[in-house]
Amino acid sequence: MGKSIKFSLSILAIIFFSLFFHTPVTAEQLYVVGTDNLNIRSSPAHTAPVVGQLAKGDQLVAFGEKFGWIQTYYKGKEAWVASQYLITNNHKTNIQTNQAAEKITVTAQSVRLRTGPGLNYTISGYANYGDQFELMSRSGDWLNIANHRGQSMWVASWLTDQSAQTKTVSTAENPIPTSQPKPTAKNHQQRNSNLPLAGLNIVLDAGHGGIDPGSVSLTGKFEKEYTLTTTLAVAEELRRHGANVVLTRSGDTTVSLDRRVQISHAYSTDAFISLHYDAFTSNNIHGVSTHFYGSRGSLNLAQTIQNELHKQTGLNNRGIMNSPYYVLRNNKQLAILVELGFLTSNNDLVKIEQNNHSNQVATAITRALINYFQ
Repeated sequence: MGKSIKFSLSILAIIFFSLFFHTPVTAEQLYVVGTDNLNIRSSPAHTAPVVGQLAKGDQLVAFGEKFGWIQTYYKGKEAWVASQYLITNNHKTNIQTNQAAEKITVTAQSVRLRTGPGLNYTISGYANYGDQFELMSRSGDWLNIANHRGQSMWVASWLTDQSAQTKTVSTAENPIPTSQPKPTAKNHQQRNSNLPLAGLNIVLDAGHGGIDPGSVSLTGKFEKEYTLTTTLAVAEELRRHGANVVLTRSGDTTVSLDRRVQISHAYSTDAFISLHYDAFTSNNIHGVSTHFYGSRGSLNLAQTIQNELHKQTGLNNRGIMNSPYYVLRNNKQLAILVELGFLTSNNDLVKIEQNNHSNQVATAITRALINYFQ
């Protein structure tokens, strides 16, 4: 019995060192952290408790994936990490160290790194302002780069200090929509009393889109489809009440988080509202929530919107939350993010997939904005 126990402990020790001291594993199981201070959470949700952190360049072993989260182990317990901040470690290249190798510097936040030279290639990681990489080659407006671990990736040249050296420089990966004219300056004294939102500029941000599908519902649909349908309904209702509405996307297109914020800043925006749907591993978690960050004005608007969402949709009231989402913490304008129900809850999904759900959300947000600004 004693030998058996010692053998079992030895096996556990090997597993432990494999997980936390980066013993080599197969390429499909190994990920590299692509951002600083990445939170490790107890379950696959941004609201789940943080149990630890990883630094940029750390490696982890993946044992599963769910709702855009990678499952691993931390201190012997199951843990989860958001997959968008991880780089798959299966594109290694043999690069000789060269002190004179040309370097490129990223000049934007949340820049997507891709597996090939174009927007149709999948995302292999992220970079932020000031990050430097070794330049390997060029293909049109795209740069083939390598990080300190020798991984080969591609980045759009117009998001780096090399933009002026390319033959054809794109304006942006996700340009501000040209089909929507910039609203004129507001004049609150001249509002038409019959149109309570006249003179207000509202930016609606349909979460995810394009190659970023978001969460997956119990019926197999992507979050990006739900958010767009709902956003278009909200836009129609707001315009009916006189508001100038700008959409960060009006179709199934990829829009970076930084570009969404830039669109908000490009207009004289009274309120930026990002629309999302939630997901969780348990079917029992359900309801709507509204998120703000920092300012008291955002808190008050969040509470007003949350009250109306609960009233109009009849979904469980999960309250308001102070959350450091990128589109909130980097936004200079009044900004709110709403989670309009759980795609992984039978209770919520039945209502979400009804034809009138988007109209209920549209009514709730419109009434909330009218109440807040009046």
